[in-house]
Amino acid sequence: MNNNRKALLFSAFVVLYFVLVLSVHLLMQNNDVHYLFRKILPTYEVSLDESWNKTITNSNKPFEKITSEKMTVWDGSHYNFIKEEMYSDIKNFAYYPLFPLFWKATGLSTLGISLLNIFLFTLGMWVMFKIFANNLSWKHLLLLLCVPYMVIFMMPYSEALYFVFIALGLYGILKERYWLYFTGFLLASMIKSSSLLFVILFLCLEGLYALNHRSISLFFKRFLKAVFPVVLGMFLVMLFQWIMGAPSFFQSIISQKYWGKSLSLPQLPFSFWSNESRSITVPFLCLYFLPMLVVLAREVVVALKSKQRIEFDNWKYVRLICIVFLVGNVFTALFTQHGGLYSLARYLLATPFFVFLLFDTINRKRNNFLQILYLVIGVITIIICKDYFTKVDFFGAYLVIVTSFLVYFYRRIHTKILYPLLAIIVLLNACWTAYMFNCFLLNGWIFT
Repeated sequence: MNNNRKALLFSAFVVLYFVLVLSVHLLMQNNDVHYLFRKILPTYEVSLDESWNKTITNSNKPFEKITSEKMTVWDGSHYNFIKEEMYSDIKNFAYYPLFPLFWKATGLSTLGISLLNIFLFTLGMWVMFKIFANNLSWKHLLLLLCVPYMVIFMMPYSEALYFVFIALGLYGILKERYWLYFTGFLLASMIKSSSLLFVILFLCLEGLYALNHRSISLFFKRFLKAVFPVVLGMFLVMLFQWIMGAPSFFQSIISQKYWGKSLSLPQLPFSFWSNESRSITVPFLCLYFLPMLVVLAREVVVALKSKQRIEFDNWKYVRLICIVFLVGNVFTALFTQHGGLYSLARYLLATPFFVFLLFDTINRKRNNFLQILYLVIGVITIIICKDYFTKVDFFGAYLVIVTSFLVYFYRRIHTKILYPLLAIIVLLNACWTAYMFNCFLLNGWIFT
């Protein structure tokens, strides 16, 4: 099978996954069916008092019917407001304009744009599949569908459009097509406020490269070329918002304070807006964040000590981009959210950066020492998350830990056991995704 057909086939299975999720959700809308599974797929009653404080209580009702009105909640309501009214609310300047403008251009309802987001995510995954086509197998696809982050692409959020353009940009770097990189990162920088993080990202990477080559001029040449589309995208966002009535040219940055974001020291204990978020974020940080820090530290040490130039091939360069982006997001949350790790799960997992590292990790062969080390990290993670394994809303921890174990150790599992096991986990993740989607429809929870 050639690479294009393989990428197309795998993309079709991504669509089938969402069909499975929606089928589970539709089944759970039936009162009799939901009654049989109410213990593992619960629903909730959500009420607001006069001060907009939210109370969430258990309910025996079946899943909600999917309507545009029920999907216009949380960030979806803000994007919809910008689409209809532009920036008449100063708080909304924190949201970048390309996604609501794209939504407005489609003329779609909230439900319509959510369905289009599924297609956009699949398109982005098609690009990622093409990147790995020569080394792609069913293990890659099934392990991808085991990771509990897919629900975000079923919502009227900007993640799907962002995913497409970042995937396009990474593909452009790997294929040495600057215009693809330029287009992808320019448009992505007009969708989410992570644009500033890209500037810091390339500052670190090109600084590391120049350090190894002992060349200041090389640093400026490569850094300016890499960061140009990002800075241009940020400028266009600020210009557009200023034309739309922003009090300051830098209002997109200033308005972050309305959402609880400002420079601060990390605070303990960390807080979350939902148990679902905690169940995904905490094990992810244990299993991936610390190892990524070690990788970056090793690269710096090698650059400082090496007497010979170490060239970054395109693959290693993209891999470091992905690592620095994910690590940078964690540090951004630690130093701007006053101990709140809300939104971190989707900022990390719902990106091509994570998908690239996931596929790259599956392909890498590891010696016995590293496998033992990962096993020790896994055991420590289980101990840290031991209190999560008793409630339905913490089920994401099971999915993260089990999927990570399979990513690292699948070579030691016989194929006759591996594929049925993966199929079961994909089904469980589809049920979890349907549960989270229903929580979103109830206006009682957000994927943060």
